[in-house]
Order: sequence, then C-alpha cells, then structure tokens
Amino acid sequence: MNDDLTFEDEALSHAGKILRHGLFSIVGPDLSTFHDDGSRRISHRLARHDAPTRFFGTFMCLRRSDYVAIPDTLRIWGGDDWLIANQRKPPAALIRTPFRTDMSTTTRAEEFQRMFDSEQEELDRLMAPLRRRHWWQRVQHLHERVRNRIHVLTGR
Repeated sequence: MNDDLTFEDEALSHAGKILRHGLFSIVGPDLSTFHDDGSRRISHRLARHDAPTRFFGTFMCLRRSDYVAIPDTLRIWGGDDWLIANQRKPPAALIRTPFRTDMSTTTRAEEFQRMFDSEQEELDRLMAPLRRRHWWQRVQHLHERVRNRIHVLTGR
C-alpha cells in the first residue's frame, strides 16, 4: 500500500472477502476508483491486463501464501507487475469505492527517472517468459476486447 493513499474501510474488507472466496489471488483498485465519489455499492471485476499502469499497485492485497519475492533489481518499479504475473489465479480490481493519492510525487524527480529507465529494461527482461503463461491472462484479454466492443456499440 502506498503511504499517501486514502480509501474507505470497505475497500480493505471487500478485498479480504474476495480473497477468502478464492477465485482471485490478488486485489487492487481499478483506475476508475481514483475518480469515484463513493455513491454506489463497492464491487469488483477481473482486472485489466495493464492494471499495473493504472494505479493497481497503490493498494494490493494478497494472501501471504501467494506472495512471490520481488527480485532485488526491481527496487521501485515493476513489483506489481511481478506479483500479478506470478499468480496462479487472476487479479481482481475493486470498483465503485473512492481512492485518493497524489501519484508519483517522489518518483517524478530526475534521479528516479534514471532509475526507472534501467528498472524498466530489467522488468521487460524478467517479464518476457511470464507473459501469457497463465490461462487467466487470455481471459483478461478477451474480457477487455468484449468490454471495449460494448463501449463502442453503446457509445459509452
């Protein structure tokens, strides 16, 4: 969890409920939650395949037994990608609950940007053999294509 993140208690209790049901192995917020006003009932859905680039890593919950050590070469970036890619079950995204943070205030500094470039290369190298390794990764991509098509057809 990011130290500057604020959220409602329901986010943590709902994440626990999701993990107890056992269909998902890791839970984080959907990008939409960072613009949510909290007026609707909290829920969840299958996380997008690009969830790590959409604030998912600001609040990740998983069982201790599902934790996979993050390589030391990924000191700041890429840990969320690593954890998600090494799960046997798909990631869930929380929806309809508000999250707030001032994203990347520290990491915008020039010295962090240089680290990002080298860590991104390392992440790409580490992730290459993990892409499309699990059944649920194909489901994620199909789910996104269907959702995108629905949005196009309905104009939303």
